[in-house]
Amino acid sequence: MTALIYGWFVASKVGKSGLNDVTVDVYSVNRTTSAIVAVQTGAATFAVGGGLYGYAIADPTLLTLEYLGIFKTADVTVDAQHVAALRIEYEDAKLTTALVVDGAVYQLTANALELAPAAPTAAANADAVWDEATSGHVASGSFGLWASGLVVAITAALTAGTAYLAAIAAAVWAYATRTLTQSAASVTAAVSGSALSITAYATYTATLTGLTIPADWLIVWLTAKLSDDDTDANSVFQLKASNPAAVLVDGLAYLNQAAGTLSGGSLTVSQAAGTIAVALTSTTTAALTPQVLTYDVKCSSTVAGITQLTAPAACNISLAVTRAVA
Repeated sequence: MTALIYGWFVASKVGKSGLNDVTVDVYSVNRTTSAIVAVQTGAATFAVGGGLYGYAIADPTLLTLEYLGIFKTADVTVDAQHVAALRIEYEDAKLTTALVVDGAVYQLTANALELAPAAPTAAANADAVWDEATSGHVASGSFGLWASGLVVAITAALTAGTAYLAAIAAAVWAYATRTLTQSAASVTAAVSGSALSITAYATYTATLTGLTIPADWLIVWLTAKLSDDDTDANSVFQLKASNPAAVLVDGLAYLNQAAGTLSGGSLTVSQAAGTIAVALTSTTTAALTPQVLTYDVKCSSTVAGITQLTAPAACNISLAVTRAVA
């Protein structure tokens, strides 16, 4: 930081330029004690123009000192060979209590800091950030625009997702029902949902409906087991139907972990109607013991290969009171 003072030389009432020997003596005067200190003696100056010459005081203490200068030249053509220059800095009393000299700079006094407005707290800053209106953040590429756009996108996705889930639920409840039916003449228990309920010592018939059966189906199996890990040969019973019909293999393939009597049961497949009629003779059901099995229906076709026509479901076997079968 520097402070500038200027002197003006005049010859015949006109500013005298072109003086090459102008020097300056600089003094400082303490405002409080009036102490005088010679700061510079015979210091070189610089020409401004029109008879003005200047000098830069390095590192001045403007809050407490005033500076005076005497510009000098040996040129005899000027009206005065010594001219005075003053630099007086008026400092408000309040300002002098707010600033103190700190080397080449100034710093705020403790008094000024005490009177300064209190800085906002971290909580206040956080509240101000979150309370900022999104309308003020629309510049392309800004985080504010990205964040507000993200909220809009999430809201739209949630709205669309809610509608989508509602549509799925509606479609599930509106989907064609798959029911198991049986003739009133047969003495069997009712079918509950997709579960089969078979009464031993009674002829069993039921129809699975609402199935999607490939037009090129080759074989359909209905298998009931104690454990999913059991092989088909170890099933409690398995029924089989072929397309075209194969009298040597269609019917009751297995019964109680052994080869069954084909005539002991049957599957009648209607691809067009999406139904499969299940039948077990009373002799076959008489060989079954009360237990809860798991069954499913699978299909093989030329194009799709092996496909599942139903999900695994329960097959409940119970005893009849009357055991007569003939």
